[in-house]
Amino acid sequence: MNGAADAFLSYDQPAKAEELYKLALPKAPAADKDRVLTRLGIAQADQGKYGDAQGTFGQITSGGRSAVAKLWIAYVKSKANPAGPAASAPAT
Repeated sequence: MNGAADAFLSYDQPAKAEELYKLALPKAPAADKDRVLTRLGIAQADQGKYGDAQGTFGQITSGGRSAVAKLWIAYVKSKANPAGPAASAPAT
């Protein structure tokens, strides 16, 4: 199932990939769970589901993928809350 989800993600079909990653997650061995979570978060981010993606990446707290997850969290936060226009100076 992961292979199909990976294929959909690589073919710019993140909604289908997200479905398959969600199905694969409970069946994933512990060693693969963080990989599935990473790719699930990417699929969510690709769809603009920044809150969902942040929650997914937040589940990755240890191991080799935790640093990558932190970078993705920063990215989705920036997309969810883009900096607005600069505030104008108060009139004097």
